[in-house]
Amino acid sequence: MLRASRPPFFGVMGTQPLIGRYLAAEEQGPQAPPVAVLSYEFWRNRMGGDPQILGKTIAIDRLRAPLSA
Repeated sequence: MLRASRPPFFGVMGTQPLIGRYLAAEEQGPQAPPVAVLSYEFWRNRMGGDPQILGKTIAIDRLRAPLSA
């Protein structure tokens, strides 16, 4: 499931990424380049829990997005 987020989203959630980082301010908004943050469940079940996945690019709805490292 693809979701766009607004800048305060991750701060409001009060969580920390297991690996990698959340989006920087310049990576958010309608003019920002595509960047992906995966849920733990998606990373584990769809990406095999690959700890080397950071910086790789995935296709989401025919749009290629690098994973935030």
